[in-house]
Amino acid sequence: MLAIAEQIRKWYKEYKQGNGKTIEKVLIVGRRRVLLENATIEQIKQILDE
Repeated sequence: MLAIAEQIRKWYKEYKQGNGKTIEKVLIVGRRRVLLENATIEQIKQILDE
């Protein structure tokens, strides 16, 4: 799951650097919710593990 969490975070950082499209928020939902903008790889991994 760590590899998937790293890929999600990498995608989001690249996306935010600009590609002409707009997404206001990316929310990862599991037993709890985390905004991807402020999430660490560990937080993303924890949600994927749930």
